[in-house]
Amino acid sequence: MSASQNAEYHARLASFFREKLPSETDKLGERGLLEFIAETTAHAARFGIKTGKGVTAFVAMALLISRTFYEDPAVNRYLARPDLDADFKMILLTDMLRSKFGGGK
Repeated sequence: MSASQNAEYHARLASFFREKLPSETDKLGERGLLEFIAETTAHAARFGIKTGKGVTAFVAMALLISRTFYEDPAVNRYLARPDLDADFKMILLTDMLRSKFGGGK
C-alpha cells in the first residue's frame, strides 16, 4: 500500500472507531488516534493480519483492552502460531472474548 493509501485507510478506520468507540477515541484526539491506528496496524501486519475484519479487530482490542495487548505472552504465542490463518485467528480471538465477557456482535 502506498503512503496515501495508508493515510486514507487509517482515516477510514479512525472515522469508524470515533463512531463506534467515542469514549476510547476522544481521549486520543484526532492526531493521536491516527498515530495510534498507524502503529497498531503495523503491529497487526507483523502477525500477518491483513484483511479489513482482522485489522479492525486488532485495533479494537488495542483500544479496548490495552495498546499492547499482543505483547501478553499467551496472546503473542497464539498470534504467532503458523498453523492458522492470521486473520482467522483474530476472528476466533474476538469470538472467544465476546463469549467470555458477554459482549454482543
